[in-house]
Amino acid sequence: MADETREQKVARLIEKHVRDRNMDPDSITKHYSVNHFGFELDPDYFDVRLTMGWGFFKDKPRHLDHMTRNMLISVLLAFRDRPGCYHQGKKGVMMGATYEQMLEAYEAGHIAGGGPVLINGMQALKRMWDEGIKPGCQDSPWTGKWVQLGPYKPGTKKEGKGDVGNASGTREEKISRMLEKYYPDEEGGERVRNDLEASTFQNKPAYRYIRASDHVPAKDGTIALIKLFNPTGAGTWYIAEYDPETRIAYGLAQIHEAEFGSFSMEELVAYRGRFGLPLERDLWWTPRPLQEIVTQLAD
Repeated sequence: MADETREQKVARLIEKHVRDRNMDPDSITKHYSVNHFGFELDPDYFDVRLTMGWGFFKDKPRHLDHMTRNMLISVLLAFRDRPGCYHQGKKGVMMGATYEQMLEAYEAGHIAGGGPVLINGMQALKRMWDEGIKPGCQDSPWTGKWVQLGPYKPGTKKEGKGDVGNASGTREEKISRMLEKYYPDEEGGERVRNDLEASTFQNKPAYRYIRASDHVPAKDGTIALIKLFNPTGAGTWYIAEYDPETRIAYGLAQIHEAEFGSFSMEELVAYRGRFGLPLERDLWWTPRPLQEIVTQLAD
């Protein structure tokens, strides 16, 4: 490719990037256009980067087949809460993975990675289901062509009490009912409506700060049930009390030093740090006494 011009190289890299990931045009626009901007700025670097990454996996499988590899990648991206969870999971299904196999992979990842792996994986699966992605619809791993599929409607769903547990209907209808029961709708459904404090930044678990299920007392709280932190700078808040009427929380705040006191959840929810990012909730936080946290911070 000695005579390849810069423009030809950029076009080749974009084509390879899209082909190897088997992306649809909408996904390119929403999630990967920034990569292609990088290709235009520094095609030499990204030429090497693509070879180091996906270029390492050639058409012929190595020790893992393409389907299994994409299932693993999807689980890891579910843990990282990345859009690629859906894209790689979709490729796995198109290569032959069943919805049951994909769900079991997310369930296994949930053991080590926590709730976000299963929730993000279920979101991805429901999106695939709604789009009509059928297991094995792609004949070979790297076709270089996006498989166009129309919407898939498994049947008319009967409304009414006890519908989810109804044993009647096709297998597809039963699975659809189970999915909707577990995750009412892709934007959050009842789960989000039960949030007491949540960021408008994104509908993700880390931005759901205080939930009704946390049962945070309005007074006499001594246990830090919730931990919020600033991902781009200083600031950690341990919440032991919360009044939903005033939106005032009480606990321990550590910015430059640890201090007990009250703080406004309205202000914390509205806060935006570097890069416009809000505060996050520590999804792996284990509740513990406030005094124990003070002792640990002092050590």
